[in-house]
Amino acid sequence: MRRLFAPRLEALGFTRKGVRYFRPSPPWLMQAIELQQDKYNGSGFCRFTLNLRRMLVPAIRPARMVELALGRKTPFSFDDTNTVRIGDITEIRGDYWYDYLPDDAAGIEATLNEALGDLERYGLLWLRWNLVRVGRGHDRSRAEAAEARFRAYVARLPQADEQP
Repeated sequence: MRRLFAPRLEALGFTRKGVRYFRPSPPWLMQAIELQQDKYNGSGFCRFTLNLRRMLVPAIRPARMVELALGRKTPFSFDDTNTVRIGDITEIRGDYWYDYLPDDAAGIEATLNEALGDLERYGLLWLRWNLVRVGRGHDRSRAEAAEARFRAYVARLPQADEQP
């Protein structure tokens, strides 16, 4: 999924560093998008969410420079930042995980388009201005459908034999 995400985010001016994508937001901010994979992705049902962060450029924080000089912090640690998950700023208004099956190319493309659509519709506005789109409503049907897909997948998995 990261390989598919990178070109779209690079076209928006983000630079990839590991699972995070950074973009300067002059004059003092750095924007970050983190692609967080679900810890159970190896099971065949894959999920991810997007964490969005707005942070002051480290060079303008004098206290940060002292900490860096003493070797206590790294330039891009995320303390003292403004962080939100993508689902919190969409109509879902709560945690949301995009899901796909790794062998379903059409499903991967649909999931990618859904995530990037949310990022472009809601995430970029929040990253730039710390604003949540007015009129987004409150509709959890997308999250409920994703949860139902996950539960249906888990129900099809072979159950481990119970040990006495």
